[in-house]
Amino acid sequence: MENHISRIRSKLARAAAVPSLLESGGRRHLFRLNPPLSEEDVAWFEESREVTLPEAYRRFVLELGDGGAGPGLRMVPLHEAHDWDDLPHGFLATPSGLAPGTAHTRDWHDYPELRQGTLAVADLDCEYITQLVVTGPARGRLVNVNLAGWTRPVFAEDPDFLSWYERWLDELLAGWGVSLFGNKIPGDEPVLVDVLAHDPSADRRARAARSLISLPSIGQAGADVLAASIRDQDPAVRAAALLTAGAKRVAACEAPAREALTDPVADVRVQALLALHRLEPADLADRVRERLGDEEPAVARQAIYALKELGGLTAGDLEPLTTHPNPDLRNTAIRALRAAVDG
Repeated sequence: MENHISRIRSKLARAAAVPSLLESGGRRHLFRLNPPLSEEDVAWFEESREVTLPEAYRRFVLELGDGGAGPGLRMVPLHEAHDWDDLPHGFLATPSGLAPGTAHTRDWHDYPELRQGTLAVADLDCEYITQLVVTGPARGRLVNVNLAGWTRPVFAEDPDFLSWYERWLDELLAGWGVSLFGNKIPGDEPVLVDVLAHDPSADRRARAARSLISLPSIGQAGADVLAASIRDQDPAVRAAALLTAGAKRVAACEAPAREALTDPVADVRVQALLALHRLEPADLADRVRERLGDEEPAVARQAIYALKELGGLTAGDLEPLTTHPNPDLRNTAIRALRAAVDG
């Protein structure tokens, strides 16, 4: 743990000396931490909340700092980290129901007990926060949550707070993307490609595919595995691979993306449209136009958006959809008539 702390100090100083990092997210905090807390302050917090803080986090606030530089907008100071409104005494001491591998489908704002036993340690922006589990089976682990209930919780794979924080610095210094830090699987391209190709868990394969977006570029080995993953047996993996193929404009994924336009799962077809839009094949407009007649309204709507951006949308394309029984698709088609090239 001593090595963690000394390395973090050194890496914070290195990050503060990189102009490009200061010009991006680092300008909010300049890679500076707030002053550390005293042992008395931490002991008072623990006694008043009837908990003992996880050791790695406790060492951080005692020896490094209490909030400041960190993932997202900032690290949250301890006195704000348990500032939930209208929560009963003992809420932090009540075991959290959050644990890796547990499915949570309920909206966060409707079920505050899903926040119990946790501290909000990082503000990632747009209702996303990183919570540290203080009480419960996942004690010491970090999990990204959206308090509006838009997405399910995602546990960082790091074993403790210091490992998580140091990885944030490592990935920043390596030039990797750190948006929603903690969602990415730890590791470089070979590690992520191995997970994508061989992990028995479809959830981890999909997460590995999305994690590749964070890298500055994807090499040939990664491109080949990503292309193969568009044909994965699990639709979530196929959709994630298409998402990354489009985001990184991976040319090797064009052929399987074309195949995915007729995938049995609608979300995969939507992602195929998005990916091909970024890859820009010569016959893109023709392939997109074919999906205007898709049985799933969400796919047809995406085809309208794509053709509109391509400048090839015609009134003839839209006319059959202006009387579609699905109101969202019907309204999208009617509004898009104004952008039709022959309108």
